[in-house]
Amino acid sequence: MGRNEFHYLQQQNAGAGAAPRLGVENARGQYLLLINDGTIASRELLGKHPEAHRAHANEKLAVLGSFTYSEAAKNRALTWFLTRHPFLFPQATLKPGIYTTN
Repeated sequence: MGRNEFHYLQQQNAGAGAAPRLGVENARGQYLLLINDGTIASRELLGKHPEAHRAHANEKLAVLGSFTYSEAAKNRALTWFLTRHPFLFPQATLKPGIYTTN
């Protein structure tokens, strides 16, 4: 497997979309992986992400990982709402598979 290069960018708080936008604007590699400050990544993340892209090399796609709430959070009303309604996180209602848009 090839060499991975990582860059750290820092900015003042400018809203939820500012950090991903800064990352996209400064991206220079073949793949882009955006994670947030609350992400607890699996050990396989950095291998599985480019693997998924290579498996679909002729397609434009985004790879979304799975998300599991902690046991303490599962019984909260906000957690229930976020897992059933795509209000803030539209990926919550996606099922595994490949989605395309025309």
